[in-house]
Amino acid sequence: MLAYTIWGAICLTLASQLHHSSMQAWFLTYFTFLLLMMVSFWMGAIFTLLSFSLRKGLSATGFISAPSFAFAGVTYPLVALSSGAKKWAFILPLTHYLSVHIAQLQMDAPISVSINTVYGFMLAVMVLMALCVLLTHRVLNNPQRWGQR
Repeated sequence: MLAYTIWGAICLTLASQLHHSSMQAWFLTYFTFLLLMMVSFWMGAIFTLLSFSLRKGLSATGFISAPSFAFAGVTYPLVALSSGAKKWAFILPLTHYLSVHIAQLQMDAPISVSINTVYGFMLAVMVLMALCVLLTHRVLNNPQRWGQR
């Protein structure tokens, strides 16, 4: 996670210099980026713990991360997506992070526009962390099942 957060800080610094954003916008976007990383890692851990297999967990996580770029609403607008695709887009965490990123670094929107998304990410991190603790306890009580096909 350290490598991703350092890389994210470098990318956000370069992006904010291009659009001349405020430091508040940069900090809010970076904090949201950190929360996105935590949500992503916890989801990967949850899928791995649910399946008792690293291979299956990584495959399930790939099912979420792979279409994120297509459904995030940046390369193809969200308003033009079908209703099913919109539902899928709003389930994906990247869509919500990119709304903060674009609002803060490119549109120079007030912090109040993005703060609810940040609160949602914080809630998601706490819920996923608690779920991961419960699933870890379940996996530790069944070591014979780990890695079975």
